[in-house]
Amino acid sequence: MAYMGGGAGWAKLTQRGRGSGGFDVSWYGADMLQEAMQGIADGLVWTDKGDLIPRKTAANREMRAAAKSIAADLLVPQMKRTARVSPTPQARAMAETVRARSDRLIMVQVGGVNPPLSGFRRGRGAKRAKGRSGGAGRDASSRTYRTTLAWGSEFGPKGGRRMPTTLGGKSPSGAVNHYKAPRNERGYWVLPAVDDVFDKAVDRWEAAVQSIIDRYVRGRT
Repeated sequence: MAYMGGGAGWAKLTQRGRGSGGFDVSWYGADMLQEAMQGIADGLVWTDKGDLIPRKTAANREMRAAAKSIAADLLVPQMKRTARVSPTPQARAMAETVRARSDRLIMVQVGGVNPPLSGFRRGRGAKRAKGRSGGAGRDASSRTYRTTLAWGSEFGPKGGRRMPTTLGGKSPSGAVNHYKAPRNERGYWVLPAVDDVFDKAVDRWEAAVQSIIDRYVRGRT
């Protein structure tokens, strides 16, 4: 997990779960949002489709749509731009896996799908996930590999893997750096992109929260 300060809160990188692969990038510490949602009174409201739904449900939907739009408009394109100049060769391919997620906070996922990367390996046989909890028909080994690539492309190597032993020879003592760059806890393309768009993204997000407050707490249209 990695954190980055700025604006109205923090940005964090965290792994969502074993079944998803990669990691999520999200704004964290949204006290303003929590306070706004707590101020919404019970009751129903008409949707654009003519349905009556709880006011809090409507507000949540609007906040999710706004946050996803901000992620898609600002964060995703900037991550692809910073990936193009990253010293880690896997970054550009991993940037193609970036997807804006539906959440009340600004959130994207890196590595949720297989990257367009030459030589990307996929598990076979027993390594394949089985059952609903494992993602039926999906490759558990690929998800693990995507996660490794996502973190490595952003921060560089953590440890490393030794070169294979040659027949009758000895394994070298040094680890292989598959990411072609030293370890960098400040990030090579994800956190720099967050930093680049942070102020604009937070401004839009705060405006969305204020709109929720005006419409559902103060009753303004």
